[in-house]
Parts: sequence; C-alpha cells; structure tokens
Amino acid sequence: MTYGLIAGIALLALGIVLLLVARLGKETKADQPSSRESKWDGGAVILIGPIPIVIGKNVRVAKELLLLALAVFIAMLLLYVFVR
Repeated sequence: MTYGLIAGIALLALGIVLLLVARLGKETKADQPSSRESKWDGGAVILIGPIPIVIGKNVRVAKELLLLALAVFIAMLLLYVFVR
C-alpha cells in the first residue's frame, strides 16, 4: 500500500468520525427545552481542483467554509509534496 492510499483512507475515516460526533452533539442539544426557535445556518463547499465554490446562507457561514476549503487545499498540497 502506498502512503497516499493510507493517508486517503485515514482522512476518510476521520471525516466519518467527525460527522458522527457532530450528529451526536446535535441530539444532546435537541433534548434540552428551548423557548425560542433554533436558527439554522448552512452552506456547502465544492472543490474542483484548487478552485473552491462556496455556497453559504449568510456571509459568516461563507467565510467559515472558505477557510475550511483553504485548510483542505493546504492539506492536499502538503500530502502531495511530502507523500510523493
């Protein structure tokens, strides 16, 4: 197995774990009674090569997703340079 494949599988597993942890955090907050409605902010990032396409419900979410896309791009670049 190459280091790139191992790194890819590790990143995939990390992503799945983070999704599960985030989902568990939402369930515990939903159990608490709240007098006001919760506000949902969402967005998405589509990476086509090094170019991010950011879709956000508001500017704050779009900025956070842009930073996330930048972090993913830097991680991919570092993996390319050091695992190659």
